Amino acid sequence: MNSLLIVGAGGHGKVVCDLAKNYYSEIIFADDGKVGSEVLGCKVKFSVDGVLNGEKCDFIIAIGNNEIRKKLFLKFLEKGFTPVTLVHPSAIIGEEVEIGRGTVVFANAVINPQTKIGVGCIINTSALVEHDCEIGAFSHICPAVKMAGTVKIGQECFIGIGSVIINNISVESYITVGAGTVVVKDLLNLGTYVGNPAKKIK
Repeated sequence: MNSLLIVGAGGHGKVVCDLAKNYYSEIIFADDGKVGSEVLGCKVKFSVDGVLNGEKCDFIIAIGNNEIRKKLFLKFLEKGFTPVTLVHPSAIIGEEVEIGRGTVVFANAVINPQTKIGVGCIINTSALVEHDCEIGAFSHICPAVKMAGTVKIGQECFIGIGSVIINNISVESYITVGAGTVVVKDLLNLGTYVGNPAKKIK
């Protein structure tokens, strides 16, 4: 069994590590600020730059910030590391679902048929993504988000914890939807949206 390199040893990295133990017997971390420490018994052996020129292996970027996750994903890909997709055993994945490389699907998430998820995404704990949705690269769908059918999320979006998006909605790239927001109309202008119904605040 190959070893897995997790880039990022913070709280998100801890949950990724817990998931990855279902599939990997050896897990190591790279994190500039935590070299020499451990996460769930797995060693933080390297800084990011220190590992880039080392032995190539499977990798996952465990950083919640979409922009940083994308930057590091592309850097490790360029250096010849192999991006993996991690899906928790308790997640439910429907037929003809496409999940991009470097995406993590956490415990109790549900992704229903013919949904397409881009590279480097986070589908967090207990998120519901209904049928025929599209989620762009490096977007983060937070815990307990509920997305009805045929929703389209652009690239590098952040959909906050507990948000609800009704069917046939489009959310343009780089938009932030705050925690608990209810989205009933398309979000087409860049910014941050909160409330019920969603309103732009900045």
